[in-house]
Amino acid sequence: MAVLHSQALLGGRPGVIAVGGDMRDPEAILGRDELRAAGLDPGAPACVVLACVLHFVDAPAARGIVSALLGALAPGSYLVISVGFGRGRAGTDFASMYNAQDGQRIYAHSWEEITGMFAGLELVPPGVVDATAWHPGQPDAGLGEPSNMIVAGVGRRA
Repeated sequence: MAVLHSQALLGGRPGVIAVGGDMRDPEAILGRDELRAAGLDPGAPACVVLACVLHFVDAPAARGIVSALLGALAPGSYLVISVGFGRGRAGTDFASMYNAQDGQRIYAHSWEEITGMFAGLELVPPGVVDATAWHPGQPDAGLGEPSNMIVAGVGRRA
């Protein structure tokens, strides 16, 4: 559903594509015909957006997904990540309450696990912050006060 909505929003813009697939199998996603048809050049910089999906896998799986996708990106490429985050006990409690419902399970990633997803990348200021406060060039955006939020960051592969 998210991919269909994204495709409708993109309206066939050249060079921008939303691709479906199981993120736990990044190689299969990278091999999709739609990427080649959209003109993706493996030697040219690109941007991968993982918006609010990595909290649906545990931390080792999230790190593996990010690593595999980064491995396919040329220097100068960008990675955008947004992921649910809860401080301390509040985050664990939120994940437990969410998981008590029918539906997809979520994982409470630690701050270190989230920032570790950007290892080896140059973080674009303001870095990893509350997604509502992420504005380029504002290094003091901070994390704000809420105990549960979506955090976001942008990293550039040198």
